[in-house]
Amino acid sequence: MTAVDWLLDGVLAVLLPLVAWGVVTAASLDKAIMLFIALGFVSALAWARLDAIDVALVEAAVGSGLTGALLLSALPSIEPLARRPSSVAPRVRLTVRAGSLALLTGLAVWLGATILRLPARSRGLTELVREHIAQSGALHPITAVLLDFRGYDTLLEVAVLLVAALAVRAVQRRRPEPRREPISELLAAFLHLLVPASIVLAGFLVWEGSHAPGGAFQAGTILAGCGVTLQLTGALPVLRMSLRVRAALVLGLVVFVVLASVPVVRGHDLLDYPRPWAGPLIFALELALTISIAVILVMFFPSPPSGPEPGARGTDPS
Repeated sequence: MTAVDWLLDGVLAVLLPLVAWGVVTAASLDKAIMLFIALGFVSALAWARLDAIDVALVEAAVGSGLTGALLLSALPSIEPLARRPSSVAPRVRLTVRAGSLALLTGLAVWLGATILRLPARSRGLTELVREHIAQSGALHPITAVLLDFRGYDTLLEVAVLLVAALAVRAVQRRRPEPRREPISELLAAFLHLLVPASIVLAGFLVWEGSHAPGGAFQAGTILAGCGVTLQLTGALPVLRMSLRVRAALVLGLVVFVVLASVPVVRGHDLLDYPRPWAGPLIFALELALTISIAVILVMFFPSPPSGPEPGARGTDPS
């Protein structure tokens, strides 16, 4: 490692705990959200320095981008609650913060000591994945792990995402369709570039995921970010539970269950893809997951407020 590498890693090592501490100790919610978004980008840089490009892409897109936008959209609703005076004494709050800091410091020291005690050379999961990657149908080890070797976890993650999106939409208050305001020519030109660029980038990430960093989660997040931007500008109506939206929501999970179950009918193990078709089947699965993940993430964003609040006179509270 060069001096520049040591300097960059040292700056990231100092920034991560400082920004994280700023998130939990921020004086206001808006500052906490801004610091949270910054923490996501710093974390993405740290994962990139560890050569975990897949994790870095997800952290930047989901952990910082979409999650930050979701927190900003929820800020007007939760900020009045945060402004209420706290009933906890200042001395108690100080004690809790000091105890939390001591606990986190002890945890960091324990993790560091554990990592330093690890043997320099050992036969771990990396070697096992490399030995069996040819049987998975994918050339990239992370894709092989997520969709073949550890396919059960990914299947459950997709199911959890779907249930979470449906639960969020069920508890959201239904609002009338907001009136669309005319947008500027500059914004319209940006949107005309954003949509095709997002589709091309998402397709590239899906294709690249078979042999390089990328895949369905990264591609779906790119499409979701495009969809959220279109909704915020009024260029895309709020997603309703139409037949097409429902089909897109369950597409990834249904394709995953079918591809996982067909080998059982043929007398093989669950998720044991037919070897000659393993690569194309994984690619088709990633395409279906990309569509479902994009729609699921867009469903987390509530419709913009317009007109009187639900429950007011002349509105439908359902």
